[in-house]
Amino acid sequence: MAWPTPQDYNEAVQSPHTSFLDPELKSGEVEKDKLGLPRPISGRFAVVYNMRCGRRNYAIRCFQSHVPDQQERYAAISAHLKKASLAYTVGFDFLPEGIRIRGQWYPVLKMEWIAGQPLHTYVENHLRDSATLIHLATSWITMTEALQKVSLAHGDLQDGNVLVSGDDLKLIDYDGMFVPALTGRTSNESGHRNYQHPNRTAMDYGLFLDNFSNWVIYISLVALAIDPSLWTRLKGGDECLLFRKADFIPNNSSQALTALSGHNDSRLRSLATIFESLLYLMPAQVPALATNVAMDPASLRQQAAPPPTASNGPSWLNDHVKLSPQSGKAGASMASLSDPSATMLPTASPTWILDFITPVTVRRSFDQPLLKLRLILATLLLFIFTLPLLGNVSVDLVGESILVTFLAALPLLYYRREPFAMERAVCLKREHDQQAVITDLQSRIRDQDRKVTQIRHEEKKAKLAVEQERETTRHNEQRASQRASAELKPKMDALTTRQQQIARPIQKLQADYQAVLARTNTQTAECNQRQVQEINTALQPLQRQFVQDYLHSARIDTARISGIGQKMAANLRASGYTTAADVTWGVQNVSGIGNNKASALMSWRQTVDTEARRKMPTNLSKMQVDTIVAKYEAQRKGLEQTAALAKIQFEVQERTLKQQSTATRAAIDRERAAAQQQFSHRTIEITAQFQPQYKLLSQKDVAITTEYSEKVAEVERQTAVIRKSIYDQNWQLAKARQELEVYQAVTFAAYLTALVRVRRAAAAKKP
Repeated sequence: MAWPTPQDYNEAVQSPHTSFLDPELKSGEVEKDKLGLPRPISGRFAVVYNMRCGRRNYAIRCFQSHVPDQQERYAAISAHLKKASLAYTVGFDFLPEGIRIRGQWYPVLKMEWIAGQPLHTYVENHLRDSATLIHLATSWITMTEALQKVSLAHGDLQDGNVLVSGDDLKLIDYDGMFVPALTGRTSNESGHRNYQHPNRTAMDYGLFLDNFSNWVIYISLVALAIDPSLWTRLKGGDECLLFRKADFIPNNSSQALTALSGHNDSRLRSLATIFESLLYLMPAQVPALATNVAMDPASLRQQAAPPPTASNGPSWLNDHVKLSPQSGKAGASMASLSDPSATMLPTASPTWILDFITPVTVRRSFDQPLLKLRLILATLLLFIFTLPLLGNVSVDLVGESILVTFLAALPLLYYRREPFAMERAVCLKREHDQQAVITDLQSRIRDQDRKVTQIRHEEKKAKLAVEQERETTRHNEQRASQRASAELKPKMDALTTRQQQIARPIQKLQADYQAVLARTNTQTAECNQRQVQEINTALQPLQRQFVQDYLHSARIDTARISGIGQKMAANLRASGYTTAADVTWGVQNVSGIGNNKASALMSWRQTVDTEARRKMPTNLSKMQVDTIVAKYEAQRKGLEQTAALAKIQFEVQERTLKQQSTATRAAIDRERAAAQQQFSHRTIEITAQFQPQYKLLSQKDVAITTEYSEKVAEVERQTAVIRKSIYDQNWQLAKARQELEVYQAVTFAAYLTALVRVRRAAAAKKP
């Protein structure tokens, strides 16, 4: 059954009283555009119309394809939504006989119409209103937590399925929704590509379904609240907020992640780290946003633009969130990192990632007096410059080089002994070690992928060997069957030859009878043809005579002929031209008749002749026809009698021949049946002979599949553990990098700058 097209639905909703069975919808009126045509909202799987029914508006969702268990799914979803009574969803009725098209009923979904803006439209309209976006992000957290508490997953969270109505969030399109009653089924859709995990499949169907989408939307809202220009830079609103499918592939060249990770605001860099860490997880491993809030949006109210520094107040987050007591710990030990099985995911606590995304508000610097080092350097410089002035002291070039080298190395030695520099070195070592662990884990992931490839290759090779054995067995079976067929063929050919010998007299008799029938049929046809010819021949003299009589009856003196008056008619009559039958081109010899008058006479004669032929008889009289038919009827009866006699003779002779060959044919049939039965038994024996081999090969095939599937499953289990480790270690790396931000001003170059700055300050104090 072909499913209706959008055009079919457009035509049907214009006649609600005949297209709908629901009483409210029958009396409704569809929303129309300026041209007076229905205004549909087209999606990937359905067309939606706004129907005004009295004082209420309904969204009528008309499906564009058939889903086998659609009614069961919607029944489970409806029951769960009524029990949960969430402010973010609306009730609906699934109408199996919803809309009639070409006499056939199709289901529709009748849902309360929600007036609001799609999420991307609302965000675009409030890009410069940071407080509104912050409120929206807060509402998003609240909504995801509410959905999680009632064990509900929407399945396709995206900008088109989220409406902002006033200050409230509303969800529409429940086709892919998951509720506990649907556990064990597969997903009937994969969601919008720019909001879903790239590895999501139909098997991914559970309460975790929205986790990845929640992170995508939440991080986009927070990022836009901090930097609205990202909307234009990343072309937001084009079926996305900020991220697209290409941004969800780890180690891929992601434009969005590049923009966030390279931003001058440390909060956006932290968001990039958070999101990139999620990409290493499989869909079911992505943590829920509701219990792992990455960034309290309320904390953005005071600082939504420049990154905080040591001089612009406390942390943008510390005023609103108390960090975990363990937040100061610097990562995991190298022993735990080297063993992925020992690396656990962070616990489900609201502050599990807050301890390292807080922007640095206090930075270390070389504010301590560097008088001692400055004095030492000044003394050394003075000594080097005064040596040439001491005539009795000789210093060779090597000695001077040593002094200069010592002078250059001394600041580095002092720098390395600085407490902040030592702390920075520890952080750098920690970052390097952490990156080494991640690199090692990524290498192990590649090793695991190669293992899977190798296992699949070995499996294919093993299956190919089994298939070759099966092909050999099949070939041997075919050869055995061919031998049995070869043994049967001579017997069957001999029986066929005997059967043909018996059939030949009957076949000859049939051929002779058919020849007699053909001859009598031919003679009958010839008789009928002669009858028709004779009737036609008898009719022709009558027609000729009628024409002649008609011409003789047409007189010149009574006819109206151009140029022929009474006088000229008399001249013609005197010359023998009285009727149309007399007129020929010889009339030109009559006195007073020229070419024109002769032509007029000939034209008149032709007219009379044509009229005569139109009126002449077309059939013989009944008596004449009956006479001719009677003449040939006797011939036909004679031929019919000949055919009837031939038929009787044929039937008698055929019956006699068949009776004479009955016993022989029966004996041949018995021999043929016996030969076929023997062949059938032989075929069964051959099949039974090779059946154990096929069974053994099938068992081998199943065993190979089971063996290698278990190997792959084990590798994938190990890979999942490593992925979790990469996920955790990425966050630990981000923590180490966050700690390094404190020491941005504690570099050797900064140390030298501090020395120079002190000298300049000292020089400035001189009068």
